[in-house]
Amino acid sequence: ENHGSVIHIKNLTNEEFDHELRRKLLEEANEVKAATSQKELIGELADVYEVIETLCSLHNIDMHEVITAQIDKRVERGGFLERK
Repeated sequence: ENHGSVIHIKNLTNEEFDHELRRKLLEEANEVKAATSQKELIGELADVYEVIETLCSLHNIDMHEVITAQIDKRVERGGFLERK
């Protein structure tokens, strides 16, 4: 609003909110893909992280559970850090 934009607010059900967060995650992932500078990449990754944190909160998932699952998958299948 401070920049002249019109803001529309709608209260969403949990189901609608979940749907919109998942849509937003894809949108933000595409912005990560399109980032052309490190600063821009950091900002877009921060947006992705915000959506992930909010999805976790909505579904009562502790971020530590996600990190543990990530580690388990890396041990089981390997990760991207090896570039393989």
